Amino acid sequence: MAEIEIDWDVFFAAGIASDPVVRAIMLQVAQEILDTTGKAPPGVVIGFKVKDSALVPFALDGDWEPLISYIEQGGDINHEIRNFILDVLRGKVRRPNHRPRRAATLLHHAKIAWHVSKWRADGLGPEASIQKAIDVFGIDRTTVQRALKDCAD
Repeated sequence: MAEIEIDWDVFFAAGIASDPVVRAIMLQVAQEILDTTGKAPPGVVIGFKVKDSALVPFALDGDWEPLISYIEQGGDINHEIRNFILDVLRGKVRRPNHRPRRAATLLHHAKIAWHVSKWRADGLGPEASIQKAIDVFGIDRTTVQRALKDCAD
């Protein structure tokens, strides 16, 4: 077995420069740590991206922030988004008076539900999976149950 030496300064500089090989290595290692421990390593954020086709329904529900962020980051303005913006400018679409369902909440619930279902698939029982979610995410049982209900297939 060959011994491998790593010049960490070069490795991290390549990672910062988004070298595809270094990036792939770091993503694979982070995924393996997540799979084995159930927790993300320090500095690793687990995110879920919202497809641009989901932005208008969120906006119609009153949560315009994902659409605003998408446009600010240079996202393509497709036909559906263009029509929504035009309807807002014409006054045909207004934010609802009730408190909107925030996209961030829905995505957080999806993350919780995904982990619980993964732990169940890995052989952890239903109650143990819920308890693990409570511990990992620092939330209460009601939040876990609400996340499972919101994200049920």
